[in-house]
Amino acid sequence: MPRNLIVVGAGVVGIEYAAMLGSLANTQVTVIDQRPELLEFVDREIVDNLVFHMREARGKFRLGEKVGHPPPIATHGGVRVRREDMAHPSFLGYRV
Repeated sequence: MPRNLIVVGAGVVGIEYAAMLGSLANTQVTVIDQRPELLEFVDREIVDNLVFHMREARGKFRLGEKVGHPPPIATHGGVRVRREDMAHPSFLGYRV
């Protein structure tokens, strides 16, 4: 199993994959989403608890960020994802 994974999209399905892969495989998962808030339709106490436990399992969240162009680039070590804001130009992880 890879050590790092990137999940683009923090909707219900993206969070489900991120939580499952992060806890089962002991993999660091980075969730990237353009929305500034995670699961805005869910009660904040539940979301805060979910985020707490996912961070304990080495999860990272990059909210309010867009994946830019060009699309993800395959490299020998995985996939490089370029961000639009360019504060941190890219992440390296595996595509799922």
